[in-house]
Amino acid sequence: TDDVVVAGYKLEIDGVVTNVGNVLNHVHLTPSPNVLHSYRVRAYDNLGLHSSWSNIVTAIITTTTQNFVVELGVQVTEIGINVVENGVVN
Repeated sequence: TDDVVVAGYKLEIDGVVTNVGNVLNHVHLTPSPNVLHSYRVRAYDNLGLHSSWSNIVTAIITTTTQNFVVELGVQVTEIGINVVENGVVN
């Protein structure tokens, strides 16, 4: 995007893009355990302009946890992403 205020984020989980809106975390419901999951995020503004996709972050969920949180980290010059399982950043 340009320097217009961010309106929201699109999160790609395992190749499927979801518009998560203007939030900084998202719950990945019932991920398959012991499978490599991939995540990336991009921002968009009210004009419909999108940032580039972030780097892909991968995580293998090692428990049978029903869901876990994907934290969207945003800085002025970049967009990043963390995957959190049971309070631990993977």
